[in-house]
Amino acid sequence: MNETEKAYIAGFLDGDGSIMAIIEPHKECRFGYRIRVMLKFAQHETSANILSYIMSLLGAGHVGKSTKQVRECVIRDQKQIEQILSSLLPYVKLKNQQVRLALQLIEKLRHINKKADFLESAKMADKIANLNLRSRSRRKNTSETIHLRYPRND
Repeated sequence: MNETEKAYIAGFLDGDGSIMAIIEPHKECRFGYRIRVMLKFAQHETSANILSYIMSLLGAGHVGKSTKQVRECVIRDQKQIEQILSSLLPYVKLKNQQVRLALQLIEKLRHINKKADFLESAKMADKIANLNLRSRSRRKNTSETIHLRYPRND
């Protein structure tokens, strides 16, 4: 992406994008949960073609339905998200704090060795969610509500 494209996508992220950190149950994960960062770009179906353009610039994501009239481009791959957010960071204004926290969380998730590390990462996910208006009322799992199992011996 050139600098103009990065600035455009950063503006789109500031306006119609979301940076989310979710904590979800996952049987195969060491503590019974996984934490991951997700990016979403939303648009009314009449303008959904812009999402394909964004995907082509980012080289990531897929477009799906959010509601009857809203389409969204979702990116879940952590390496791709890290690359995208790092390249957009100089241009993001409104969601600058979320971008920084998301990048820190992605790095922290690489180094989880014990329960305390996982809980610290979950608290970072909570911080990101608290910066998102809709996440506060929608989140099912937070650092306070998860019940970690003892780690498997892998």
